[in-house]
Amino acid sequence: MTKEELKEYIETKREIKIIEEKIEYLKSQKTSIKSMIIDDMPKPEPEQDRLGELLGEIEELIELYNVKQDKLFKQQIKIEKCIDKLDNAKERNIMRLRYLEGHKWEKVCVETNYSWEGIHKVHRRILAKIK
Repeated sequence: MTKEELKEYIETKREIKIIEEKIEYLKSQKTSIKSMIIDDMPKPEPEQDRLGELLGEIEELIELYNVKQDKLFKQQIKIEKCIDKLDNAKERNIMRLRYLEGHKWEKVCVETNYSWEGIHKVHRRILAKIK
């Protein structure tokens, strides 16, 4: 596991959150479109076809987001397993605070009671271990 892969995890978490929000939005759109279809008012044929197309497109987008989300969860599992292999709880805490929680180094220093230089020294040692 490289430092870049660990850094990417922070963005992966953000991406998962964005995708989850998009899926929820699309599901709500789908529901509102279905309610437009189910009312008692007669509609011209082309409008009903377009509503059906919209539902299909929304369903396709949801499926694409679900595939992307699965891929991101697999990446998340890989990083979690890598951190869990560290034998020292302090090291696991440092890596979790920095890469899984996305905290800045200043906050990691405060949380773990290390100096700026000390935390980076430990971090380099951890990266060498997991490489």
